[in-house]
Amino acid sequence: MVVQIGPHTVEVEGDCTLVRLHGTFTLAHMKTWCDLVDAVIAEHGHVFTISDFSGGGDFPADARLHVRHWPNVVYIRGTAIFGASIAATVVVLMMARVTRLVRKYSLPTTAVKTEREARAWIDELRKKLPSPRN
Repeated sequence: MVVQIGPHTVEVEGDCTLVRLHGTFTLAHMKTWCDLVDAVIAEHGHVFTISDFSGGGDFPADARLHVRHWPNVVYIRGTAIFGASIAATVVVLMMARVTRLVRKYSLPTTAVKTEREARAWIDELRKKLPSPRN
């Protein structure tokens, strides 16, 4: 499923969302993304996220604050970014660190060069998930 959120494209593939950023990911965009991810979590019990920064992009403070306080952030099992500038990479990694400190939740996060590397990293995390109960 592909969803347009403002200028950004979100591809939902099972338990993973891939956001292709094109400019600023505003608070309104973040709220819409959280609603979309809530549906993925309701279906799978968790979510993995990948963000493609190759089209440019940033997260203003109000959007970062919203996701930090979003109750379902604890169901994100891993976040990978690629195509990001050094500054964007630092912001995303700092968001993960703040989440760990404030929410007492460790969010596996990585920055890689390509989408292929991001998907491979997510696949490795997925293998470590506990088996669903029958």
